[in-house]
Amino acid sequence: MRKNRILIVDDEGDITFLFKMVLEDIGFKVDTFNDALVALHNFTAGAYDLLLLDMLMQNMNGFELYQKMRMIDERAKWGLVPGEVRAPVGVMRIL
Repeated sequence: MRKNRILIVDDEGDITFLFKMVLEDIGFKVDTFNDALVALHNFTAGAYDLLLLDMLMQNMNGFELYQKMRMIDERAKWGLVPGEVRAPVGVMRIL
């Protein structure tokens, strides 16, 4: 498993860009997707230490995406990013 690797899935590109900038600046390797289905297609077991998933996306919500990813990697750790609370500082408190 790679260390300090985070996957962010949010259908708003500016949100994924902001999270990626902040998290990479403090040493994380970050992959982003703006489409839940594309993220699921590219997801592999053991690739990420943390999944940050938007709760409100067009193709499927973050919980549904997590359930499908969990079928691929049952050890996946995750956090939902609520539609209204998106400050990277809040995410950094989780980490």
